[in-house]
Amino acid sequence: MIETDEELKKTFKNFVAKFKRFEDWVFIEWCNANGSSNCRIRYIINEKEGELHISGDLGSGVFYWYSKNTWQDIARYANNFSYFNSKAEAKSDDGMTDSDVAKDDLRDFIQEYVDDETLKELGYTEDEFIEEAMEGWDVYGDGTFTRDGLADEDVINFLLDNEFYSAGKVASNRERLWAIGLQMILEKYGDEGVHANER
Repeated sequence: MIETDEELKKTFKNFVAKFKRFEDWVFIEWCNANGSSNCRIRYIINEKEGELHISGDLGSGVFYWYSKNTWQDIARYANNFSYFNSKAEAKSDDGMTDSDVAKDDLRDFIQEYVDDETLKELGYTEDEFIEEAMEGWDVYGDGTFTRDGLADEDVINFLLDNEFYSAGKVASNRERLWAIGLQMILEKYGDEGVHANER
């Protein structure tokens, strides 16, 4: 089930940020005020180069902007999750799949690239084609269409021949929590950031 951002924010209900700066590097420990390491995230930002390294209880990732960016800039980028996630060079979590999203992806593909005559030649209406294709959709993997399933081979071959290899890919809650954590840190500490621990 895909949780809303508001539901995910509850994960960080009692979290605080601990900041350290070493020249162009900012280290942010985002952790529960009670000392628990559950869902703890460490953000390491090279502001000179626009690098973000994430590690902790929710996995790890490396993101690059290849230009000067403050930690606040990067936290603001997290508001546009698609853009933020596109900057990942490597990450331990590679999203998940959702069958409703896969069906929507198939419908978009058909409406954009497949004419009624082609569907008729294959012997399907739009809805029937989608249902048949879903019989060859790998729900437990990365959302690829495979000939190993129960689907009509002609349907799967048509998708693969038209370079439509997978569908239904959505960001995992872990990936979204990385971005939500940065957003919450910016909301809570603003431009004070690295000076917040000096009080």
